[in-house]
Amino acid sequence: MKELFRLIPQVSSILESDDFKKEYGHFDQRITSSLVREALDSVRDKIAGGEALDEPQVKKLVESTLKKKLSPLIGRSLIRVINATGIVLHTNLGRAPMLPNPYLAPLLEGYCNLEYDLAEGKRGKRGIHVKSVIKMLLGAESAVVVNNNAAAILLLLRTHAEGKEVIVSRGELIELGGSFRLPEVMTASGAVLHEVGTTNRTHLKDYAGAINEKTGLILKVHPSNYAIRGFVSSPSTAELSALAKEKDVPFVYDVGSGLLRKIDHPNFREEPDCLSALGDGADAILFSGDKILGGTQAGFIVGSEKIAGACGKIPLMRSLRLAKAHMCMLEEALRTWLLPDREVMKLNPVMRMISMMPEELEARAKALSEEINKANPAIKSFVKKVEGYMGGGSLPDINFDSYAVAIKPKETPQLLLQKLRNSKTPIVARIEDDLVIFDLRTVLDGEGEKIVRALAQ
Repeated sequence: MKELFRLIPQVSSILESDDFKKEYGHFDQRITSSLVREALDSVRDKIAGGEALDEPQVKKLVESTLKKKLSPLIGRSLIRVINATGIVLHTNLGRAPMLPNPYLAPLLEGYCNLEYDLAEGKRGKRGIHVKSVIKMLLGAESAVVVNNNAAAILLLLRTHAEGKEVIVSRGELIELGGSFRLPEVMTASGAVLHEVGTTNRTHLKDYAGAINEKTGLILKVHPSNYAIRGFVSSPSTAELSALAKEKDVPFVYDVGSGLLRKIDHPNFREEPDCLSALGDGADAILFSGDKILGGTQAGFIVGSEKIAGACGKIPLMRSLRLAKAHMCMLEEALRTWLLPDREVMKLNPVMRMISMMPEELEARAKALSEEINKANPAIKSFVKKVEGYMGGGSLPDINFDSYAVAIKPKETPQLLLQKLRNSKTPIVARIEDDLVIFDLRTVLDGEGEKIVRALAQ
């Protein structure tokens, strides 16, 4: 074992080598020496732990461990990947892809009017850039935007229900992403949960019977990441709104996925939309920015000045506000919705993926399969009919008829997926029936060529 330890070079000898200086010499030596030391310590730990290694293996281990430990210096952690899973709003892959934004880089590389009123020549309000577009789209008095929808719920409850009861149907006590649950967010806000009804059926009389002097508001939550079918019922938005006005308590509707208005497409027939929710009398609505809306991560509180507007005036708002990059990206995504439906379906990448016809996807899959087989005849890919999914906690009942390129790898499917993830542009595909599947619904224009090149290697 002592002989193996002697094979581990000194930190100084590595730092002073010509190859190391050429690759890493321009970095802060305090950082590089620390990373080299950590790498060598890791090798020592493996030897000391009794791992069966011979001399060539130790040398190879030193080299690979150094390369892995130093890799963050020369590569970026957050990078572009190809989503070939068929999951449109893939949370792990950043959810909604967005349109190219010609305004973003100039805004970030210089100064901007983030909180400056150019007309008046004095300090302005940060949210006005998004608020003005939202008011045009939804006709609301006020809008507040924060960094995600959970933050929107937290801010609204802290503003209007701290120390008070919030009435929610038991069937709407959803679990959010990352295992966070609505009751936990409610507790963090200082509000008190008042459950009514049952998992599958909640009646208007349940809400009416729960209202008392401690009631802060009625909260309706769209279960956007699951669906209950069969013997179910719940009051409509208009019925809850009428009850809330009769009892003089605020009514808030968490619409969820950010469908701004009704779109004439079968996939959205049962999805609640923001415009209708406000039209049915909700005092405020909540929704996400990075789902169907097609923007970056954000949470919206939109409605009356008394309910929505007040949320932007408490100290917690400063902890949840958006940066200028997110404001720019959201404004661009929202402005797409100022256009007619056909243009929204064409320009919004999420809506375009949802509305793709199976015939179009089949043609794309055939063309990609031919290119793959031409570049590497040993692969023998073929076209397969598959199902795609919305993902991202949206449209849980909807699966998309789709077409994919399928490959039966000589090695295991898992090994091929690993190789694809290590491509110059990482490719994330899925396994189905021991086949590696590239679902064309989520493969964007120009990405097919990169898949061909990766498989050719």
